[in-house]
Amino acid sequence: MNTANFWEAPLDKLLNEIENYLNTQSGPQYAAFDADGTCWFNDVGREVFLHQCQNIYKGKWTWDDYVKRELANVEEALWWMAEINAGRRPEDVIQDAKDTMLARKSLKLIPSTKKLIQFLQERSVEVYMVTASVAWSVVPAAAEIGIDREHILGVETKVDSKGLITKERHIPLTWTHGKAEAILKATKGRAPMLCGGNSISDIYLLDTSCKFKMGIRSVDPDESLFDRENELMALCKQRNWPHFDYHQ
Repeated sequence: MNTANFWEAPLDKLLNEIENYLNTQSGPQYAAFDADGTCWFNDVGREVFLHQCQNIYKGKWTWDDYVKRELANVEEALWWMAEINAGRRPEDVIQDAKDTMLARKSLKLIPSTKKLIQFLQERSVEVYMVTASVAWSVVPAAAEIGIDREHILGVETKVDSKGLITKERHIPLTWTHGKAEAILKATKGRAPMLCGGNSISDIYLLDTSCKFKMGIRSVDPDESLFDRENELMALCKQRNWPHFDYHQ
């Protein structure tokens, strides 16, 4: 994987354009980023689930259980990843994620995104992460790139009065068009000034942006997501959107 500083020149160009844009704006400004493949190279949600299978659920579930559900119905599979935590506390799942990071020591942040998020936050742009992973599972990783729990929009089920996770779904499901619905709900309908993603399925999120739409290609060519990343990368080039190709 090519992670050399090839991204610095195009990022500097984008930062300059953002600076000029913000100087002409008033009122609150927002930005939104997908998580896996956009903020970091890892599939954090999968890593946390595998850790849970081994250390929490003790063989009750395996990755194949998720894959079977995904093949049948992607949306139901994503909900299931949150629902299996029913009866536990959100803090427990966040601790699972911390333990996963500690055990694996494998979190690899995408440098162009990290620098961009820092730049935006320094200019009072409110930055959200919008992910199809279970929200609690990405809290520690998101903190590493500067995004707190209150700014993570992910797959969740509701928490009851005792603080326990239930199987009641918290709409919308933050995948495809649900990502767009979630960010606009968070911003009370104000369009973000920048959105970034790494898959063609993120186009719904990107299309909510009123100004900057950004694409990233980050996974290895032998991974299943690579074709969907290629689709978004081709669209970015066609429409002259800023993009960062870690496989150029």
